[in-house]
This record gives sequence, structure tokens and C-alpha cells, in this order.
Amino acid sequence: MPTGFGMYNEFWSAIILPFMEEQPLYDTLAWLDPPIGMWSKPTHPNRTACETVIKGFRCPSMDQPEHIKSADDTMAYPILQRVPVSYRGVAGAKISSDTPGAMPSGYQASNGYCSLRDVDLCDGVLVGARKLDRPTQGVRLSEIKDGTSKTLAVGESYTRQQLAKDGNRMDFWALFGPQMGTWKPGAKSGSEFTEGLASAVVQINTLRTEEQRMQSNPSYVGSDGKLLEMAFGSYHPSGAGFAFADGSVQWLNDNLDLATFQALATRQGGEVSGNY
Repeated sequence: MPTGFGMYNEFWSAIILPFMEEQPLYDTLAWLDPPIGMWSKPTHPNRTACETVIKGFRCPSMDQPEHIKSADDTMAYPILQRVPVSYRGVAGAKISSDTPGAMPSGYQASNGYCSLRDVDLCDGVLVGARKLDRPTQGVRLSEIKDGTSKTLAVGESYTRQQLAKDGNRMDFWALFGPQMGTWKPGAKSGSEFTEGLASAVVQINTLRTEEQRMQSNPSYVGSDGKLLEMAFGSYHPSGAGFAFADGSVQWLNDNLDLATFQALATRQGGEVSGNY
């Protein structure tokens, strides 16, 4: 499996380009440039790639425009034509935030949860690079003890760049994440891994449901924005599409029992996933 994210700010979606008939685009990518330097160059090929529409990463039902200015205005040159996408990697079951210092109340390490930066604790198939000496090696198929046909790899997301809650914006992108900064295996830095990864920490379509409630009742508080940012979902009624580690694709209803959803999101939890 590809790594979920790596030390060159790449997401899994950049690594699989050759398998999506996107070899020419993949060949333009610069893999050895320092992350900070690449994002300060307006014409860097990795920036150009982030502005390229890849139809396979976009569900036709998504209502976002093909290009959106990145909300990260702290960059010297914000990506003006960023391409929102519909799909993120499944990093595990009980992952509640980007970083360990930002985990929501009740969803902290003492309750059995972790962050995306805690790559050794993430129990899905698309997780951050775990070894500094093997930065491109992801989860091996032999590590998926629950079986590739019973383990989720990629899921649909309800991408809403204009929606933010508790400082967390629901913008999801492909290929690269500049805000990962100088992250590398073992580092205690970097953030916004949720731009390319999510988890089964809450039920499918939680973000969409919460948005509807907030729109109908401005005083509605709802779930922590970090949990909403981590949620899978779609623009379709009743559920979302997922790809399993064996390459099969299946629709999962949003009334799916959370325990079953989380069992499907782990690679070697040994759970009985039940009916889905």
C-alpha cells in the first residue's frame, strides 16, 4: 500500500497516479525538493500538479467548483487554483485530530484515541510514513490481518471548503499538503493531514448532518470541528462510497453501526465486522 502521507508533503493520491493512467503528471513531480522551498516557488511542478483537475478524484455530485484558492494565506504564494477532491484515505478507526495536542474532549489518548501524526498508533491501511529509513514504504498487505476484502482503504468525503467550525475548515485536496511543513517520520511537527486522510471516528455523513442542523438552528453547537473534519461522507443521500484494500468498491449506508464501521477501518483489529 502507499503511505498515507510522507516527508515531501505528498499524500497517497500522488503515489498512485501511475495506476490511474496519470503517468505523465506523475513524471513532472519533484520528489527530492525541500518542502518549504517548493511552496515558495509559484511555478514549482508540485504546485502546478495541485492545480490540475484529475477526474478520478472527483465525484460528479460534489457541488464545489473545480478550482478554489487555498485558504492557507500564510504561504508566501497561496495555491490560487487548488482542486477540491471527493476521496480521502482511511487511516484507522479512532483517530480524532491532526495532532496529539488538539484532540477533542472525550476523544483523547486516555480514551483510546490518537491523532494522524501518531503514525505508529493509526490502525488503518493508509497512514503516515512510519520509518525514516523507509519513507516511501506503507502498510504491507501481510499486515492487513483482517483481510483485504474486509478492510477499507479509501472513502468519500463531504468536501465543503466554505465551511469551517472551531477553526477547522472542511477542505480536502489531493497530491500534496503544504501545511505538513517539515514533517518526517518521528517528527513532532506538521498538521492538516486531514486534507488527505480521515477516520471512522464518527458515523458516515456526520459532517453533512451537522451542517444541516447548524443552518436550521444558528445556536446549535454540535460536534467538535476536529471530528467533523475527520468524518467520511458524501453529497449523496443515505451514505457514501468506499474502496476496500482488495480494490473492490461498495456503498456503505450512513446508518451503519459505528462499531461495524470502525471494525472495517482497522487493518488488524481482529473484530467481527458484521453486516454492512
